[in-house]
Amino acid sequence: QQAEERNDLSLMLKSYQAFSTYHRLLGGDDNLTKAIRLSNRIIKLAAESGYFEHELLGHYLRGVSFFELRDLQKAFESSNKAITQIEQSKYIESAQISTAQIYYMHSRIVGALGQVDTAQTYLQKAYDETMRKANLITDEQQRLDFLSNVPLNQEIMMVSRRQLPNVTSL
Repeated sequence: QQAEERNDLSLMLKSYQAFSTYHRLLGGDDNLTKAIRLSNRIIKLAAESGYFEHELLGHYLRGVSFFELRDLQKAFESSNKAITQIEQSKYIESAQISTAQIYYMHSRIVGALGQVDTAQTYLQKAYDETMRKANLITDEQQRLDFLSNVPLNQEIMMVSRRQLPNVTSL
């Protein structure tokens, strides 16, 4: 509300993202619907203002919410927009979302739609991005901690070991 009163677009976008995530995490149809509405607001404001990463994040948040509502087609449409945007940029600088997270969620969505090969392709991209970041860490223990203690990385590693043919244990 304060962000809207001050007309602070950056703060509004961050607030809407936080509230969208909050409602999604609460779960239930009503909260997921609120998360989708907030995501739509993020996308609209970000697109109008040229805030590429916020728009991308809005598509991601909307896709995840539709996925949790089990509306797989709408989840795919939103996730696919995020994928298209991320692949056009090749790099995002966001504290709220990682490229690996976007790839991994897209893998889950297309997998739920029965697109096994596409799901494996995006799981491989999520794995590769996670490993790229891990390889930037020079201290071996910190690198292992990054891979095994960060919940998203841990999940990507576990699923990759089960579903990708060339991935082995750490």
